[in-house]
Amino acid sequence: MEDKLMLDDVMFLRERVFFAARDGMSLTLYALIYEKNTDEIDDLLNSMQVASCRSLWRSKGEAFVHQWMSLG
Repeated sequence: MEDKLMLDDVMFLRERVFFAARDGMSLTLYALIYEKNTDEIDDLLNSMQVASCRSLWRSKGEAFVHQWMSLG
């Protein structure tokens, strides 16, 4: 039973990371992985779902940084 709960937690976290990456929510993504070790972070970011959104997240992140820099 405990293994199923842990698996559910991991799947829920992967889903949250996926949607944060897809929607360009870089601060949310950072908050979700902040306290994880590097192996866990690699696993989360390299999962099939997140990998498919990485380029989209990167372009949205770059647009956000560019817009923020132009304000200053």
